[in-house]
Amino acid sequence: MRFRSLIGASGLAAALALSTAATPARRHTQLVKSQPAAHDTLTTAPTQLSLWYSERLELHVSTFKLVGPKGAVALGPATIEVNQKSAPVVIPITGGMEHGRYDVQWNVSADDGHPAKGTFFFVVK
Repeated sequence: MRFRSLIGASGLAAALALSTAATPARRHTQLVKSQPAAHDTLTTAPTQLSLWYSERLELHVSTFKLVGPKGAVALGPATIEVNQKSAPVVIPITGGMEHGRYDVQWNVSADDGHPAKGTFFFVVK
């Protein structure tokens, strides 16, 4: 009986070690929410993008792109309120927008140095 409990305990320890080793991959920076939100349909064009991430970003190595029906839309520099823990990254939209679908593409790096990227869209009617 003692032999079975040792095997069970070592199997459990191995499973815990494997799950712990896989955990950091799930902790990479993720987009938590945005304004405009993914899949939103807006009646007026937004003047800025606000993006909330699961970790604080290193803005100097992060890039953001907005692509519409006629190509890339000009964006101003991204900023974040340093004194607020859960502050969004705010990116002014400086180019003109017309009706259609807009894809937001982001390629970011968090304080831990791990890169992450993603995309979502919204529509202006």
